[in-house]
Amino acid sequence: MHTHHHAPHPVTFEDCIRFHGHTCPGLASGYRAATAAMEALGVTRPEDEDLVAICETDACGVDAIQVIAGTTAGKVQHR
Repeated sequence: MHTHHHAPHPVTFEDCIRFHGHTCPGLASGYRAATAAMEALGVTRPEDEDLVAICETDACGVDAIQVIAGTTAGKVQHR
């Protein structure tokens, strides 16, 4: 039996808008910060819980970080 692994589709700003519910400057800033951080760290969105984000705010940008990095506050991946 062959298992086909498909590369995950790249996460877009539109994905962040759908998750957050609307577009706003905070979401856009979070998107830019998260994508820049992922690129600078040389990591991709993990399929497990290997990535932790430390967020010192609960502002709109955190939603973009969740979508881009695959972290959630519910999994205690935000500290």
